[in-house]
Amino acid sequence: MRGAEQDGESVTVELVDADEPGHLAGPAVPPALGEAPDGAPAPDPRERRRRWALGGVGGAVVLGLVATSVVVTLQDARRAAEREEALAAVGIRLADLSGPLEEVWRASGHVAAVAGDLVVLNVPGLPGVLRAVDPVDGRVVWEVVQDGSEWCEVWNPAWAEIVDAAQRGEVVDVSHVPDATDLVCGNNGSGDTSGVDPGEVGGVRVVDLATGVDVWARQMPGRIVGANPAADGLVVTRAQPDGALVVTGLAVADGAERWEHRVAVPDDLDVSWVWAYVFGGVVHVRGPDGSVLVALDAATGEEAEPIDEADMLTGAGAVTLADGARVEVAYTPAGPTGTVRGPDGEERFTFRGNLWVPTVVEPSAADPLLVVVPGAVSELAALDPRSGQELWRTELRTAVGGAEGLRFGDVVVGGVPTMAAFHLLSGQRLWQVETDDEASVGLVTDGTRLLVALREDGGRYLAAIRLRDGGEAWRVPVDGPPWSGQVAGDGTVVLQRDALVVGYR
Repeated sequence: MRGAEQDGESVTVELVDADEPGHLAGPAVPPALGEAPDGAPAPDPRERRRRWALGGVGGAVVLGLVATSVVVTLQDARRAAEREEALAAVGIRLADLSGPLEEVWRASGHVAAVAGDLVVLNVPGLPGVLRAVDPVDGRVVWEVVQDGSEWCEVWNPAWAEIVDAAQRGEVVDVSHVPDATDLVCGNNGSGDTSGVDPGEVGGVRVVDLATGVDVWARQMPGRIVGANPAADGLVVTRAQPDGALVVTGLAVADGAERWEHRVAVPDDLDVSWVWAYVFGGVVHVRGPDGSVLVALDAATGEEAEPIDEADMLTGAGAVTLADGARVEVAYTPAGPTGTVRGPDGEERFTFRGNLWVPTVVEPSAADPLLVVVPGAVSELAALDPRSGQELWRTELRTAVGGAEGLRFGDVVVGGVPTMAAFHLLSGQRLWQVETDDEASVGLVTDGTRLLVALREDGGRYLAAIRLRDGGEAWRVPVDGPPWSGQVAGDGTVVLQRDALVVGYR
């Protein structure tokens, strides 16, 4: 930026944004006492006053630097807002990792949902308890007694429409739906795994998250083997004592029946081991061997063609690129193989390996396909998505894949148990950190730092790692391996530790 111009002389100030993830400079070394940052003797305060009095070019430079400071502040604010918006789009709240986290409460149970302004816990037992606590202090807001075999999960109709791997990754954590208003709970009847008994009844209900009160509840004959969201409905699949299956579409608003479909199955098939799910708007009911027994339109209950979701069961998938091209990955006898097709369906190229599609926090002009190439030593390769040309390849030395990981501009971060950062333009490994291989904090970030679990010398820690250089900003000890980190509405970081749920701020 041009700081000033006077008497034909100009002063140019170079602006370097050190907070940018792509900035590769190492951490600054604090100057010794009595020295300026460049190592020179610190100026005499009187000299500093004289400089202010001189004005002229020097004063103009000062004004230019002040203007630069304002620009940097505005850029930082804009960048922070963009990060928050990008993460919010995939259901992720930013945490405050500027200083060490402190434990503020703990409670028994397992996280069922972090949604709205509540943390909902399943507390196992006979009977069990469904309990909602305030993330600020862990105070119990409401609790209800559950049937011992009941399960609950937060309502997220987006799951029913998921078709490709990138979308699945964005909502893979079924307990993390920040704007959710309801829980779906069900029990499978007797709770055992033998055949369905005559007179066996299962139940399904929708619970208001704010109060714990049932919005509606239904008792349904048979054993429930699936209760799945589908747009504004719920699809319940039940095994019957006579060996048949009954699939019912309910309205999530009031539980009213919309449609029902009865499915005959082979006499030797144990319906108690049948499972059901909704994928791409189609209900799939599968037998114990994985074969599709029936596929139904989730909206109407009419028979439909099953979607080829071998990719869903194996972890591969399909991704749509910015230009409308589609990347399809399938498992073959030779291993995972990908095909890139243009918007017109014409094949562009094929490749060997699995896709890595990290969550984009900050976009960049660089847009390569990241492919994990299997082998005796797995490698990470970047391909031009238009031509298939290999741009670079590097030894991976960690496990990455799917939608796990983060992309900050030209830097991509991910991997377990070794977390590593790679530069998208060169493949250069910028840094790596060994994390606790018995823990998994998940995705907790403030946009410039990432929360990780560490284990050193017999101790366990939570630590904040700077995304810019992999340096450790701070660490705090914990008394067990942390799992499933999420951020509540007030900024509390919620972690699972064995049978405890702990809130940190």
